[in-house]
Amino acid sequence: MRNAIFWPLIAQVLLVAVVAGRMYAVRVAEMRARRIRPQAVATSRTAAEALQNVAAADNFRNLFEVPVLFFAVCCALAITDTVTALQLVLAWSYVGLRAIHSFIHIIWVSDVDALHSEFVSRGAKIDYGLCNQSYGCREFGTQDLDGHDIGFGQVMK
Repeated sequence: MRNAIFWPLIAQVLLVAVVAGRMYAVRVAEMRARRIRPQAVATSRTAAEALQNVAAADNFRNLFEVPVLFFAVCCALAITDTVTALQLVLAWSYVGLRAIHSFIHIIWVSDVDALHSEFVSRGAKIDYGLCNQSYGCREFGTQDLDGHDIGFGQVMK
């Protein structure tokens, strides 16, 4: 059971890689579209000032805060050979919750109205149009190519 603790750790590393890929794709696309020079986003402070869509970057940075402790605990459990079934369940639960957190963090958008317009102009099937929810979110829903529902939202100010 000692080596089983490495699987949730590997899953967490893969999550970080997915978010890094998403951050890179979003950042490069915005820099090209808005003609932003790479020197203008050399630091996190200047990037936050120059870029409009920083959700993936914020989530990527967040993935290096508490998860570092997760990595340390997993390694300590493996080294001391004290892995239990409960610890494995907790490790997988942690990774699952981090994945959900990342998914939510990345799909919140800064201009949901513009995104809705883009989806409509490209012929996307809209499940429910733009609406203001009682929990302080403006959102709309669509479906991916496999028919799965996806909601996009923006926190109302």
